[in-house]
Amino acid sequence: MITGDTVVKLVKLETLAGRPLSYSDKTAFQAAGFDLSWRDSSGAALSSQPTWTIAEEVSGTGWHRVAYTVPAGISYARPTVPAWAADIPRWGIEGQTYDEDAIAGLQLTAQGIPAVNSAVDSDLGAVVMGDSFNTGTLYIPLGKLTKLGYGYADLASGWTITAGLKDAPENTMVNSGVTAAFGATAATDGAFTVSWTTFPTGMNLTSTEKSHDWYMDVQLKRTTSSTIVTSNRYSLRVVWQRDTTT
Repeated sequence: MITGDTVVKLVKLETLAGRPLSYSDKTAFQAAGFDLSWRDSSGAALSSQPTWTIAEEVSGTGWHRVAYTVPAGISYARPTVPAWAADIPRWGIEGQTYDEDAIAGLQLTAQGIPAVNSAVDSDLGAVVMGDSFNTGTLYIPLGKLTKLGYGYADLASGWTITAGLKDAPENTMVNSGVTAAFGATAATDGAFTVSWTTFPTGMNLTSTEKSHDWYMDVQLKRTTSSTIVTSNRYSLRVVWQRDTTT
Protein backbone atom coordinates (compact mmCIF):
# COMPACT_ATOMS: atom_id res chain seq x y z
CA MET A 1 0.00 0.00 0.00
CA ILE A 2 1.29 3.47 -0.87
CA THR A 3 1.80 5.91 2.00
CA GLY A 4 -0.95 8.53 1.97
CA ASP A 5 -3.47 6.41 0.07
CA THR A 6 -6.90 5.99 1.65
CA VAL A 7 -7.74 2.33 2.23
CA VAL A 8 -10.65 0.53 3.87
CA LYS A 9 -10.74 -2.09 6.62
CA LEU A 10 -13.97 -3.88 7.56
CA VAL A 11 -14.57 -4.47 11.27
CA LYS A 12 -17.50 -6.07 13.08
CA LEU A 13 -18.80 -4.38 16.21
CA GLU A 14 -20.92 -6.35 18.65
CA THR A 15 -21.52 -6.90 22.35
CA LEU A 16 -20.00 -9.81 24.28
CA ALA A 17 -23.37 -11.52 23.83
CA GLY A 18 -23.10 -11.14 20.06
CA ARG A 19 -25.64 -8.36 19.56
CA PRO A 20 -24.61 -6.20 16.58
CA LEU A 21 -23.78 -2.56 17.23
CA SER A 22 -24.41 0.40 14.97
CA TYR A 23 -22.52 3.72 14.81
CA SER A 24 -23.14 6.32 12.14
CA ASP A 25 -19.78 8.09 12.42
CA LYS A 26 -16.53 8.50 14.33
CA THR A 27 -18.10 10.76 16.97
CA ALA A 28 -20.71 8.16 17.90
CA PHE A 29 -18.10 5.38 17.80
CA GLN A 30 -15.80 7.19 20.24
CA ALA A 31 -18.66 8.30 22.47
CA ALA A 32 -19.50 4.64 23.07
CA GLY A 33 -15.96 3.97 24.32
CA PHE A 34 -14.36 2.71 21.12
CA ASP A 35 -11.29 4.23 19.47
CA LEU A 36 -8.45 3.45 17.08
CA SER A 37 -4.74 4.27 17.25
CA TRP A 38 -1.82 3.29 15.07
CA ARG A 39 1.37 1.88 16.58
CA ASP A 40 4.88 1.19 15.32
CA SER A 41 6.64 -2.19 15.43
CA SER A 42 7.60 -1.65 19.10
CA GLY A 43 4.02 -0.84 20.12
CA ALA A 44 4.58 2.90 20.55
CA ALA A 45 1.91 5.24 19.21
CA LEU A 46 2.87 6.88 15.91
CA SER A 47 3.82 10.51 16.41
CA SER A 48 1.54 11.43 13.54
CA GLN A 49 -1.70 9.46 13.62
CA PRO A 50 -3.45 8.83 10.29
CA THR A 51 -6.80 10.44 9.67
CA TRP A 52 -9.70 8.00 9.73
CA THR A 53 -13.46 7.72 9.57
CA ILE A 54 -15.93 4.97 10.40
CA ALA A 55 -19.38 4.29 8.96
CA GLU A 56 -21.88 1.46 9.08
CA GLU A 57 -21.50 -0.93 6.18
CA VAL A 58 -24.79 -2.85 6.33
CA SER A 59 -27.47 -1.70 8.77
CA GLY A 60 -28.15 -4.06 11.64
CA THR A 61 -25.23 -6.44 10.95
CA GLY A 62 -22.52 -4.79 13.07
CA TRP A 63 -20.20 -4.44 10.06
CA HIS A 64 -18.49 -1.05 9.70
CA ARG A 65 -16.01 0.49 7.25
CA VAL A 66 -12.88 2.10 8.65
CA ALA A 67 -11.32 4.35 5.99
CA TYR A 68 -7.85 5.63 6.87
CA THR A 69 -4.75 7.11 5.26
CA VAL A 70 -1.82 4.69 5.14
CA PRO A 71 1.04 5.79 7.43
CA ALA A 72 4.67 5.39 6.34
CA GLY A 73 6.59 2.26 7.26
CA ILE A 74 5.56 -0.77 9.31
CA SER A 75 2.69 -0.23 11.73
CA TYR A 76 -0.52 -1.75 13.02
CA ALA A 77 -3.94 -0.52 14.13
CA ARG A 78 -4.83 -1.02 17.81
CA PRO A 79 -8.54 -0.77 18.64
CA THR A 80 -9.76 0.45 22.03
CA VAL A 81 -12.82 -1.61 23.00
CA PRO A 82 -15.14 -1.04 25.99
CA ALA A 83 -15.36 -3.94 28.47
CA TRP A 84 -18.88 -4.87 27.39
CA ALA A 85 -18.04 -5.23 23.69
CA ALA A 86 -16.41 -8.06 21.74
CA ASP A 87 -12.78 -7.57 20.78
CA ILE A 88 -11.82 -6.16 17.39
CA PRO A 89 -8.83 -7.91 15.75
CA ARG A 90 -5.77 -5.73 15.18
CA TRP A 91 -4.35 -5.43 11.65
CA GLY A 92 -0.94 -4.66 10.24
CA ILE A 93 0.04 -2.10 7.59
CA GLU A 94 3.12 -1.47 5.45
CA GLY A 95 3.23 1.99 3.93
CA GLN A 96 5.45 2.00 0.83
CA THR A 97 6.62 4.64 -1.60
CA TYR A 98 5.57 2.40 -4.53
CA ASP A 99 3.21 -0.57 -4.80
CA GLU A 100 2.97 -3.05 -7.68
CA ASP A 101 0.62 -0.84 -9.70
CA ALA A 102 2.87 2.20 -9.25
CA ILE A 103 5.96 0.24 -10.33
CA ALA A 104 4.13 -1.14 -13.36
CA GLY A 105 3.00 2.38 -14.25
CA LEU A 106 6.55 3.70 -14.06
CA GLN A 107 7.80 0.87 -16.25
CA LEU A 108 5.09 1.31 -18.84
CA THR A 109 5.58 5.08 -18.92
CA ALA A 110 9.31 4.66 -19.50
CA GLN A 111 9.35 1.57 -21.66
CA GLY A 112 5.95 0.75 -23.13
CA ILE A 113 4.79 -2.83 -23.60
CA PRO A 114 6.71 -5.02 -22.98
CA ALA A 115 8.28 -2.96 -20.19
CA VAL A 116 11.85 -4.22 -20.49
CA ASN A 117 14.10 -1.90 -22.49
CA SER A 118 16.73 -4.44 -23.47
CA ALA A 119 18.80 -5.78 -26.37
CA VAL A 120 18.23 -9.35 -25.18
CA ASP A 121 16.42 -11.61 -27.66
CA SER A 122 12.83 -12.60 -26.95
CA ASP A 123 11.90 -16.10 -28.11
CA LEU A 124 9.46 -16.45 -31.01
CA GLY A 125 9.54 -20.24 -30.76
CA ALA A 126 9.91 -22.58 -33.71
CA VAL A 127 8.69 -22.64 -37.30
CA VAL A 128 8.71 -25.67 -39.60
CA MET A 129 10.85 -25.20 -42.70
CA GLY A 130 8.63 -24.34 -45.64
CA ASP A 131 5.77 -22.96 -43.53
CA SER A 132 4.17 -19.54 -43.73
CA PHE A 133 4.67 -17.55 -40.55
CA ASN A 134 3.18 -14.68 -38.56
CA THR A 135 4.37 -13.47 -35.17
CA GLY A 136 0.96 -12.21 -34.10
CA THR A 137 0.80 -8.76 -32.53
CA LEU A 138 4.04 -7.58 -30.91
CA TYR A 139 4.79 -4.20 -29.32
CA ILE A 140 7.57 -1.64 -29.60
CA PRO A 141 8.94 -0.60 -26.18
CA LEU A 142 8.05 3.07 -25.71
CA GLY A 143 11.45 3.77 -24.14
CA LYS A 144 13.13 3.04 -27.47
CA LEU A 145 11.30 6.06 -28.89
CA THR A 146 11.20 8.49 -25.95
CA LYS A 147 14.98 8.44 -25.59
CA LEU A 148 15.09 9.91 -29.10
CA GLY A 149 12.35 12.44 -28.46
CA TYR A 150 9.50 10.52 -30.09
CA GLY A 151 6.37 8.74 -28.92
CA TYR A 152 3.88 6.23 -30.25
CA ALA A 153 1.83 9.02 -31.88
CA ASP A 154 4.80 9.79 -34.16
CA LEU A 155 4.50 6.32 -35.72
CA ALA A 156 1.27 7.41 -37.43
CA SER A 157 3.34 8.73 -40.36
CA GLY A 158 6.92 9.27 -41.48
CA TRP A 159 8.30 5.95 -40.23
CA THR A 160 9.14 2.63 -41.87
CA ILE A 161 9.52 -0.71 -40.13
CA THR A 162 11.60 -3.62 -41.43
CA ALA A 163 12.81 -6.98 -40.16
CA GLY A 164 15.89 -8.98 -41.09
CA LEU A 165 17.29 -12.31 -39.90
CA LYS A 166 20.78 -13.73 -39.52
CA ASP A 167 22.13 -16.95 -38.09
CA ALA A 168 25.63 -15.54 -37.48
CA PRO A 169 27.17 -12.05 -37.62
CA GLU A 170 29.32 -12.86 -40.66
CA ASN A 171 26.51 -14.31 -42.78
CA THR A 172 24.13 -12.57 -45.20
CA MET A 173 20.91 -11.13 -43.86
CA VAL A 174 17.68 -12.82 -44.90
CA ASN A 175 14.79 -10.42 -45.51
CA SER A 176 13.37 -11.38 -48.92
CA GLY A 177 9.65 -11.94 -48.43
CA VAL A 178 9.86 -11.01 -44.73
CA THR A 179 7.20 -8.35 -44.07
CA ALA A 180 7.15 -6.11 -41.01
CA ALA A 181 4.06 -3.94 -40.65
CA PHE A 182 2.69 -1.52 -38.10
CA GLY A 183 -0.57 -2.61 -36.50
CA ALA A 184 -3.77 -0.58 -36.55
CA THR A 185 -3.06 0.68 -33.01
CA ALA A 186 0.66 1.43 -33.53
CA ALA A 187 0.18 5.16 -32.87
CA THR A 188 -1.29 4.25 -29.47
CA ASP A 189 0.66 1.21 -28.28
CA GLY A 190 3.43 0.48 -30.82
CA ALA A 191 1.78 -2.66 -32.23
CA PHE A 192 3.38 -4.45 -35.18
CA THR A 193 3.71 -7.87 -36.81
CA VAL A 194 6.35 -9.73 -38.80
CA SER A 195 5.32 -12.38 -41.30
CA TRP A 196 6.07 -14.23 -44.49
CA THR A 197 3.86 -16.22 -46.82
CA THR A 198 6.56 -18.05 -48.76
CA PHE A 199 9.28 -19.49 -46.56
CA PRO A 200 12.58 -17.60 -47.15
CA THR A 201 14.90 -19.90 -49.07
CA GLY A 202 17.89 -18.46 -47.26
CA MET A 203 16.63 -20.09 -44.06
CA ASN A 204 16.32 -23.61 -45.49
CA LEU A 205 17.96 -26.37 -43.51
CA THR A 206 20.60 -28.58 -45.06
CA SER A 207 19.64 -32.18 -45.83
CA THR A 208 21.13 -33.36 -42.52
CA GLU A 209 20.03 -30.54 -40.17
CA LYS A 210 17.11 -31.08 -37.81
CA SER A 211 17.04 -27.46 -36.60
CA HIS A 212 18.81 -24.16 -36.95
CA ASP A 213 18.71 -21.01 -34.83
CA TRP A 214 18.04 -17.60 -36.37
CA TYR A 215 18.04 -14.09 -34.89
CA MET A 216 15.78 -11.28 -36.01
CA ASP A 217 16.08 -7.51 -35.57
CA VAL A 218 13.13 -5.18 -36.06
CA GLN A 219 14.28 -1.76 -37.25
CA LEU A 220 12.48 1.57 -37.32
CA LYS A 221 13.58 4.39 -39.61
CA ARG A 222 12.42 8.00 -39.66
CA THR A 223 12.02 8.77 -43.35
CA THR A 224 12.60 12.52 -42.93
CA SER A 225 15.86 12.14 -41.00
CA SER A 226 18.69 9.70 -40.46
CA THR A 227 17.12 8.34 -37.25
CA ILE A 228 17.35 4.55 -37.10
CA VAL A 229 16.59 2.43 -34.05
CA THR A 230 16.47 -1.32 -33.51
CA SER A 231 13.37 -1.57 -31.37
CA ASN A 232 12.95 -5.33 -30.90
CA ARG A 233 15.17 -8.41 -31.11
CA TYR A 234 14.07 -12.03 -31.31
CA SER A 235 15.35 -15.58 -31.64
CA LEU A 236 13.61 -18.08 -33.90
CA ARG A 237 14.31 -21.78 -34.49
CA VAL A 238 13.67 -23.40 -37.85
CA VAL A 239 12.92 -27.12 -37.46
CA TRP A 240 12.90 -29.87 -40.07
CA GLN A 241 9.92 -30.60 -42.25
CA ARG A 242 8.37 -34.07 -42.03
CA ASP A 243 5.44 -33.62 -44.38
CA THR A 244 7.06 -32.54 -47.64
CA THR A 245 3.81 -32.31 -49.62
CA THR A 246 3.83 -29.25 -51.89
